Amino acid sequence: MTRHILQMDPRYLRLQFEKAVGKSIPKILAELITNSDDSYKRVAKESDPRMYNEGFGKIYIVANHRKGTIRVIDQAQGISKNEMEDKFVWYGRESEDRVRGIQTRSLFGKGLRDVLFTQKVGIVKSIKDGVSYIAKFYWGKPKGLEIVQPIVDIERGPKVNKDLRINWGISENGTLVEFKLREDAPFSRHETLLEKISNFYMLRMINSNSERKVTLTSFDKLKKEKTDLIQYAFPIGEPITKKTLVMDYESVKFPVELEILRSNVSLTQGGLGYEEREGGLLVLDEENNVLDLTLFSFDTEPSASRLYGFLRIIGSGHFIRDKLNASPPEAILSEEREGLVRSHQFYRTLAKLIDPILEPIVKEEERLQTGPKGQFSPETLARYKDAIEVLNKLYRELVGKPETGDGYHGKKPYLPEFISFIRPQITITKHVVTPVALLINCKTIPQDTEIDISSDHSGITVSPGKFRVDHSIAEEGLLVKILHVIGVEAGVTGKISANALEHRSSIEVSVIEKEIFYPYNGIEFHPSQVHLRDGKKKKLHLYIDTKKVPIGSTVNFNCSSTNFKLSSNEIQFKEDMKVCGDIGHISVEIIGHGIGQEGIVEAVANEFRAMASVMVTSKHEQRRSIERGERFKPPEFKEIPKLKVQTWLRPTDGTILINLLDPVNKAYFGDDPYTAVETKFHCQVRLADLVLDECLNEIVSNAWGRSLPRRFPNNPEVDIRLYVAEKKFEIGSQVHKCFATIKSETQLSQSNEYR
Repeated sequence: MTRHILQMDPRYLRLQFEKAVGKSIPKILAELITNSDDSYKRVAKESDPRMYNEGFGKIYIVANHRKGTIRVIDQAQGISKNEMEDKFVWYGRESEDRVRGIQTRSLFGKGLRDVLFTQKVGIVKSIKDGVSYIAKFYWGKPKGLEIVQPIVDIERGPKVNKDLRINWGISENGTLVEFKLREDAPFSRHETLLEKISNFYMLRMINSNSERKVTLTSFDKLKKEKTDLIQYAFPIGEPITKKTLVMDYESVKFPVELEILRSNVSLTQGGLGYEEREGGLLVLDEENNVLDLTLFSFDTEPSASRLYGFLRIIGSGHFIRDKLNASPPEAILSEEREGLVRSHQFYRTLAKLIDPILEPIVKEEERLQTGPKGQFSPETLARYKDAIEVLNKLYRELVGKPETGDGYHGKKPYLPEFISFIRPQITITKHVVTPVALLINCKTIPQDTEIDISSDHSGITVSPGKFRVDHSIAEEGLLVKILHVIGVEAGVTGKISANALEHRSSIEVSVIEKEIFYPYNGIEFHPSQVHLRDGKKKKLHLYIDTKKVPIGSTVNFNCSSTNFKLSSNEIQFKEDMKVCGDIGHISVEIIGHGIGQEGIVEAVANEFRAMASVMVTSKHEQRRSIERGERFKPPEFKEIPKLKVQTWLRPTDGTILINLLDPVNKAYFGDDPYTAVETKFHCQVRLADLVLDECLNEIVSNAWGRSLPRRFPNNPEVDIRLYVAEKKFEIGSQVHKCFATIKSETQLSQSNEYR
């Protein structure tokens, strides 16, 4: 008998490594960050807090775009040579830490190797108790073999001195993991990387932990440095339900703690995948390790867009590890770091427990979001659009074109034959980043096609310079890529071109002078309402009247909420900040954490004050932007539980919402408001007045002191109220005739008298 030991082809190992993290930088960094977090947990368990070193709890990520490398550094335990051999040599075996009962997230015993063997170069450097150690990960041919194998070289490192500690970034004990990204892995710019790491579901408990401080430092190809703190704040919302349940699976009774909340804003859900998702239930084990992010059967249900919460399964972590160690092993968690295996009975049992609780909540969400049943007839809606156009025209005359961020510039997206800019020509303001939409037909442009973007004029720049087509984020075959155009010279005209394979599209860009905003009371933010993406920086713009606030004055900034951070709290107003003779401009960066978080930014210069409201919103909420030149849209009836108002102008798309929770509105429109305004004269008049008041207040408030002179500068409330009344007198009849089409009882009586 000849006995053979089964050999494993290196291609299979490469496939296993690739399957786990592949080219996903959030997944790659999640493995390394959680390793550091686990090490800090072990220190906390074994040491007196008074003995912690200065860097305790800090995790540094350093991304070098010029070298194509990423480093992750901690100041935790460090790893000795023996520990490296235990942790790195065996692939797929449960770690000794787990065997000894130490809390770690490592379930498969593979994470670090999945990262380092999928990239070009991987190395671990560590200092423990004054001695350094190095482990190198690479593919090579062991002596006597012709087959390329994954190899780990472990050795004692150089002598530990001050220079080595500075070079490695380790003050006492700690570990540095460094790898060079392979060529096909996208190396995102600083802001995108910051956003992805902050939001990635596996890292949310770490990024929201006050005992951890994770920072990202990026060096671009010109060696310019950016550093930001990585934070995650859970969305702001109100509780819907909180329950303690029991899941019975394979004769084990798992205590389950469920909390479901409703966000103040819409969140992206399962349709965008784990890396982009904002909402859903964060599934945790007994040690707060993240297992999944899901809404089970309602993952892609539009009505569930505001739902998020927590689902803690006590004992699940130990149970999952026991299954992995069983013979044969059984994987309840996906090796691809994409949550619980959907086909596994464990997940199905959990879904059967949670789905009946979610179902009535989602139905109630649908009712709240759709409002009352019914809709305006086509004829009525057409009349309302005519009325709204009267108000939009007045807005354009007195205020100008509204600000947008959709890149569509008044055009509706369409499916081009290959690629096409959404319009052939645009005019942009000097030094203002202007979004421009490039439309891509995914049926004719293959996946991963590289599209090159270029400008033929040095005074006009565009970013990104190139990108790859990703069919997974297309909708009905249409992929919309937003490019950002900046004009650095006024009075120039240039052309931006996009090239994909043999296909080409171009857009003509004209640059005009920078916008000038005239502040009313010395200083003023413009715009005064700013929406931010979670973890992403944005600039606030403060305009200054130099006659009231002279050059050399100090402007102080502060924010009412600790969830927002300003780039500077004090800026000196300098000569080069003047836009023209008597107007200056200061910009200050702000970053916010936590969807739904709100705050007020205040600027103070001498005796003058200005305020801007800031709010962190989701991608989903920001997609619904106002069309170019169309500030207002026809009204909708809706219950608005949090606002004690009769009407509300929805800032995301300009729809005029009629609040059915207002007692007066309820008395007029009843339970069937759409029928009421079709059949009752007094309801038509009421709706017309509500729309007029809401729109005219918005128009006059923005135009006062600009196109509308300040007749009573010391009494703006009176002046604005008079302007609203005057404009209502001028255009009120044009609006009313589109809303009020049924004759009143008085009109009917008068017409009968003449018969």
